[in-house]
Amino acid sequence: MKRIERQIIQLLSSGPMTFWEIVEQQDFTVKELIKTLNSMKKKGIIKTNKKIRLVKQRKPRMNVLCRKCKSRGVVPSKEINKVMKQWKRIVGERLPEKGEYYQEAITPDSIAAKIAFMYKRADVEDCRILVLGDDDFFGTAVALTGMPKEVKVIDIDERIINKTNKIAAKYGLPLSAERINLANPMPSHIKGYDTFVAEPPEALKGNLAFISRAASALRENGSGYTTLTNIDSSKKKWMEYEKSLHKMNFVITDIIRNFIHYPELEEHADEYDTYKILKKALFYTGTPKTGSVWYKAHLVRIELVGKPKPLYKKKISFDNSFFMDEDTFAISEEMLRGEV
Repeated sequence: MKRIERQIIQLLSSGPMTFWEIVEQQDFTVKELIKTLNSMKKKGIIKTNKKIRLVKQRKPRMNVLCRKCKSRGVVPSKEINKVMKQWKRIVGERLPEKGEYYQEAITPDSIAAKIAFMYKRADVEDCRILVLGDDDFFGTAVALTGMPKEVKVIDIDERIINKTNKIAAKYGLPLSAERINLANPMPSHIKGYDTFVAEPPEALKGNLAFISRAASALRENGSGYTTLTNIDSSKKKWMEYEKSLHKMNFVITDIIRNFIHYPELEEHADEYDTYKILKKALFYTGTPKTGSVWYKAHLVRIELVGKPKPLYKKKISFDNSFFMDEDTFAISEEMLRGEV
């Protein structure tokens, strides 16, 4: 029996689950999951209606996860929680997502936990921090702690740039924002940063473009925080990803599974009809509940060994391949065209 089958059986041993509940807790691509569930249904291992369940019930699985920290390994301090209350008041309502930029803001508790983890690794206090893409206004949150020397936000969305700069000016924060398209080489004045923060696209091209541009802006032995999932990235892609990191002189120091949480919003409901892979399911998938968190990304901390060697030094094409590849599931051409 394959590991993915064992994992599904282990999950279902505690009772019936929706497709999206299984997606959240397993660690293969959605394409691999649907193919396996189809096979298990044909073999008579599972049966389905609105939920998926085992034909032959097993002993319930053990609960081995930390509920307090949500398996992140850190719990935000009272100081960080105080900052997040201030952040919510200052930032206010989310900006509407722009499909052409594949914007997906993370949950506030993910922002707080990331600051806590970065602080634990000495990547906040007295540091120059570069934030690549900031539709969730992480840069504002970390600047509000009063610990960094500087926080620089770069984004392609003019709305984010304007709002960030207005907040920085109003509250006297060591924060600034500049409009930069990461398909282009990083401007020469963006350099010497201690660490970077990004939640790049899952497509290998876009993901590595973010990291490569960030690398060119780091000082020697600098660090970075990025993300990758199992939902949209196969083990084969992970291998290519790690090889590319090594070429840039990065090593992976930490991978914390399911650290970054993306909330399901009401406006996402129409997107699921555009996900072609769901049409191959021999069972009911439905759509996730608004407010649920089924899409989670792993936090990956990387560190330079010496000087950076950026993978991309010239301009690269900013097209659908920046956001989509053979593994990506949670995105479609219709979304990038702004049709849903």
